[in-house]
Amino acid sequence: MDFRKEIVHLGLKVSDNHVQNLVMPLHRVTKICTPSTKQYEWMVDDMYCQFLRKADHIKLFYKIGHIDHHFRFTHEDWETARKKLLKTIKERKKTIS
Repeated sequence: MDFRKEIVHLGLKVSDNHVQNLVMPLHRVTKICTPSTKQYEWMVDDMYCQFLRKADHIKLFYKIGHIDHHFRFTHEDWETARKKLLKTIKERKKTIS
């Protein structure tokens, strides 16, 4: 997390040996971490991103050029990650203030 640049590096685990790093503006991350957000689409430079809160899972999709990246999370896993991220943001803001 870089508060000066207002960006978040979201590491998405693909396997035990591979993590996909997704860099997003802080305000986009807080939007998808809001429980009331059901669907959200945005652009980061040339990257198209989409968040969907479905009945049985959370979908995070992004596309760069001709390459699509699809991630699915259980609601429980997303909630755990969401709480951890928001806690980190709050703690980091305290140290800056």
